[in-house]
Amino acid sequence: MPHADLATWIGSQALVFAAVVVLTRRVARVAPPWTGVLSYPLLLTSSEFLFGFVPPHGSFGAMGYSLVDVLPLLQVASLGGVAALSFCVALLPMTIALWLVIPGNWRAVAVAGAAPLLVAIVFGAVRLTQTYEARSCVALMAIDAFEARAYAGDKEALGVAQAYADQVRALAAQEPSIVVLPEKQFGGAREAGASAAILAAAGVAIKAPIVAGLDAILPEGQRVNSAQLVVPNKATLRYLKRRLLPGLKVGYTRMSRRTASSCTAHFAISAGSIEH
Repeated sequence: MPHADLATWIGSQALVFAAVVVLTRRVARVAPPWTGVLSYPLLLTSSEFLFGFVPPHGSFGAMGYSLVDVLPLLQVASLGGVAALSFCVALLPMTIALWLVIPGNWRAVAVAGAAPLLVAIVFGAVRLTQTYEARSCVALMAIDAFEARAYAGDKEALGVAQAYADQVRALAAQEPSIVVLPEKQFGGAREAGASAAILAAAGVAIKAPIVAGLDAILPEGQRVNSAQLVVPNKATLRYLKRRLLPGLKVGYTRMSRRTASSCTAHFAISAGSIEH
């Protein structure tokens, strides 16, 4: 990532966080204890939500992502997305901080801080025990050793596609409902069609759809970051990415909303039919 882009992103995040801390201190000093406990989580969550409208990568960097491995708390994302997770992340340290600063009101602080977390944990625990009408086996595959080779050249890219195809065939005994492969790891730009054909053959062999991220060049000459859904015995569907991360997606064409939306609709409909 270019140093200028990285410095801009870090600096802007630091300024926003500093403003949140200053406002939190102001509210906590004059407001009732329970309001003070909620001030930091609400301000942090609001700042992340609003900041997500500015850069093209949305909620990238939000504190809520630190809870992805805490399954009971992770379930609140079904209600409020990553914002709900960020609220939970910020609530605990704020509760502890006020507990130490104003020990005389520790009961009010403890209740205000513990109640939302307890509700979230109970909700998550109950949700994790729910049964489902059907289950699907989703195979997620990423091979770090091949990441550099994917950009080394067209021949290397074909080798990467073949290596992944071999691993996909090895999944046949598990009967996956769908196989999901990494973003822009296939194609070598000018060999996207050949790479897609190699992966499609592997999907036919295990009788499962494959979602693969391709580095491709359109007939018009545009280099795009695309996701292709390859379903055995059906036409391949493609989504062209339009929200590119600055500095990391240099050289790719940002697709228009109209082009991306039409592809997204077909991709979503097909993925939904597979799920059911």
